[in-house]
Amino acid sequence: MFYFQQLFNTAMGGIDSGGATAGAVQVAQYILLASLLFGIYESWARGGDTHFLGATAVRFFAVGLVMINYSAAFRDVNGMFNNVAGFINTSTAGGGDVFGQWMSDLSNYWNNNNGIQALWGLITGAFSGVLESLLLLVGYILFPITYALFSLFYTLYGSILYVVDPSCLRCIPHSVSA
Repeated sequence: MFYFQQLFNTAMGGIDSGGATAGAVQVAQYILLASLLFGIYESWARGGDTHFLGATAVRFFAVGLVMINYSAAFRDVNGMFNNVAGFINTSTAGGGDVFGQWMSDLSNYWNNNNGIQALWGLITGAFSGVLESLLLLVGYILFPITYALFSLFYTLYGSILYVVDPSCLRCIPHSVSA
């Protein structure tokens, strides 16, 4: 499992233990019920349109089932995408966590080139040595920072979606007609 997936699962566990999702789901269920009643009224206003009433009932039933098991449904969908990412990762050459592999490669490169002697190209290699050393230093500094930022933003986005998504789901069945 990738580091950012572990971080996101930890965040979801914290959100669940705080009860934020349960409150958001309960509010969304009340709004869903009000929207269902509006859909029934809209069907009546259309002259008793049974097709619209049936479509409204099916949409609200499906979203209601998702709302009842929201936490499990969200985790299952997220797990499905994680499984696809894991499959892609293991079916490519090498496999493994990119960050862990990068740290291993970095350690091997530093140890095999006697550490600081790898930067001697700055003095002896003219432009190519400067370019190689500059790119090496950028890689040493930039990749861990960007990976940490990606993990943070992935977790932040997922956590916000996990808490706010019930409010978005309850809006799906509501139709606007002219």
